[in-house]
Amino acid sequence: MATASNEFKLTGPSGTEWYNRSAVTLSCRLSPEISAVNMEIRWFQETDCVCVYKNREVTEGRGYEGKVSLFTQELGKGNVSLQLRDCTPLDVGHYLCQVTDGDSTGEMTVTMKQSSREQRSLKIQKEINMATASNEFKLIGPSGKEWYNHSAVTLSCRLSPEISAVNMEIRWFKETDCVCVYKNREVTEGRGYRGRVSLDTQELERGNVSLQLRDCRGSDFGDYLCQVTDGDRTEDITVQMNI
Repeated sequence: MATASNEFKLTGPSGTEWYNRSAVTLSCRLSPEISAVNMEIRWFQETDCVCVYKNREVTEGRGYEGKVSLFTQELGKGNVSLQLRDCTPLDVGHYLCQVTDGDSTGEMTVTMKQSSREQRSLKIQKEINMATASNEFKLIGPSGKEWYNHSAVTLSCRLSPEISAVNMEIRWFKETDCVCVYKNREVTEGRGYRGRVSLDTQELERGNVSLQLRDCRGSDFGDYLCQVTDGDRTEDITVQMNI
């Protein structure tokens, strides 16, 4: 890890925003106003990955196809806001915007609520500003591809040096799907993975953040991204699962 050349924070609306009919914009911008064209942008709702902007392409998450978009023409001005259409009650809740530029990651949570008048409001819950992290670490994966035995597999991932991950935040993704999240010492399984994934929480103390996947299916094969956050520092690594 190294100190990023461009330090930034994420900012949102100064007050409440209301959506018109069935559309809403979850406001989020970079400060200072620098280009986000070459950055990586992820929007989440709880364990669901809403959309990913990477390599100048937007990929919609499962269940959000045709419902979400970014202002791609505004990315050059640091506008990373999310557009959400055809809103339903299931869309109400907390949204996390995560922007990565090299070794620097900024995050901000926006809450979408439904008022008594059946309108929805947005307000900033918190901002996490960029800073130099005190603990430096990197992620180490398997020396080769991971092969599953029958219907179970462990996707190996460890912290180096071997420091505790108990108080860190751990996310595992498969493409736009959030497989599981470890946060505040609790594991939450992603949609489509309930009852099938777990972390060895007793091993977190030794920096073992490996993912255990059971009842494997053909759709489970592919690349998995492990992302570990400690304060303002985020590291990630890709692990490949093959037949």
